[in-house]
Amino acid sequence: MRRLPDGPPASGGAFDGPAGQGAAARPSVILLAGTALLWAVTQGAWSYASVLGRRHTAMPDSLVSAVLAVSSVVALAGAVVGPAAARRFGRMRSMAAFVSAQALAMAVLISTHDTVLFIAAAVIWQGCQLAVLVQMLAAAALIDPTGRLVASLSGAGALGTGMGPLAVGAVLDVAGAGVLSITLALGTFLASLPLLRMTVAGAGASAERHPAPSPAAEAG
Repeated sequence: MRRLPDGPPASGGAFDGPAGQGAAARPSVILLAGTALLWAVTQGAWSYASVLGRRHTAMPDSLVSAVLAVSSVVALAGAVVGPAAARRFGRMRSMAAFVSAQALAMAVLISTHDTVLFIAAAVIWQGCQLAVLVQMLAAAALIDPTGRLVASLSGAGALGTGMGPLAVGAVLDVAGAGVLSITLALGTFLASLPLLRMTVAGAGASAERHPAPSPAAEAG
C-alpha cells in the first residue's frame, strides 16, 4: 500500500477529502477482519455448494453444476440492483437488506433438501453477494479516492477467500449442515457490522464532497 500515490497527479489537483488534503484513509483492524470474515463465510460456503446440492437434493452432478453456473451469471444483476437500491433507499439500509437476504439464502441453501429452494437460494445468495461487494467498494472509494482503502479491503477479502473452505469444511465435518447454516448466517451478520459502519462513513464523505444546493441557489 505504501507504493500507491497519496492522491491524483498534480495536474488533476489534490483531493480535498474529509481526512484532509490528500490524506489517505487507514483501515482499522476490525474493518479488515470483518471483510476477511465475510469473504471466508461466503466463499467457504460456496466452495461446498455443489457437494451439498448433490448430497441433500439428490440432483445429478451436471444439474448442480448448471445451477451454480447460471446463478453466478444471473448474480450480475446484483451489480445493477445494488446502486439503484442505494439511490432509492440509501446506502446503509440497502446494504443491510442485501446482507440479511444473503445470510438467509446461504442458510437455506446449506440446510434445504428441496431442489426448488436450493436453486432459488443459490440465485438470491449470489445476487446479494455481488450487490454487497459493489456497495462496499463504492463506500471505500468515497472515503479514500486514492485507492488504498479499496486495495486493503480487496486483500483482506482475498485472505478470507483462501481460508474459508478450510474452516467451513471443518465445521461441516464436525457439526453437520444444520449447525453450519446457523454459524455462517451469524458470521455474515457479525462480519457485516464494520462494513455497515464504513458505509455510513462513505455516505458522510459523499455528502461533504457534494453538498445539497441551498434554496437561494436553486431559486437563482
